[in-house]
Amino acid sequence: MGKAFEREYYRLSTAATELGCEVDDLIHWAATGRLSLGVLYEIPLFNESDYKYSSLRQILEGTTPDSVDAFSGFVYVDSDSFQQMERLGGDLKFSFIRLTNGRSISKIREPRSETRSLEQIYIHSDDLRKLLSDGMPTTGDKPMIETGGAHVSDKLQFLKQAAYKFWAGQSETSRSTHPDNAAVEAWLMKCGFSAKEADAASSIIRPKWAKPGRKPKE
Repeated sequence: MGKAFEREYYRLSTAATELGCEVDDLIHWAATGRLSLGVLYEIPLFNESDYKYSSLRQILEGTTPDSVDAFSGFVYVDSDSFQQMERLGGDLKFSFIRLTNGRSISKIREPRSETRSLEQIYIHSDDLRKLLSDGMPTTGDKPMIETGGAHVSDKLQFLKQAAYKFWAGQSETSRSTHPDNAAVEAWLMKCGFSAKEADAASSIIRPKWAKPGRKPKE
């Protein structure tokens, strides 16, 4: 890579050459939650009221998120968006992003969806460095743990990821697409939660506006 890691992020073609893999492999690892990839994103100051932050506390409590400041730079895109890209082909489409400091951001005004071409997807230098030192991601369906510091437990990170995975993009009016508790619990149990812990956690991450019970018939 020449002058190693002078950049904050790299194009996937450069990363694939360094890793000895294909760009499609990187997209697949991102789709299966074993690698984080991102894009360049800008939130201009004059438009800051169009966006909202979400913290772990606000996700768990279902409270109103904070306003977001102006921002420009690298952000992560969730694995579900890469799953759709891999399954359907075409460009990457996403509605939520995660900053490198762990904070999630959502756009609250239309159009909510953003689009990036394959050439506009990047890997952060920290993630590339880790791949070069640790090797390729292993197979398996255990979700990836986000970096949160030594003071944050694995289960707390998985709880945060579950809230984002199952409830980001849902609303009170989209009840027919709300996740079933059984699906949430099964995912958490794959992460090492006991059945009792998974049952409690699925209730904790359910937003206040998401009514329990049978889904309406379509």
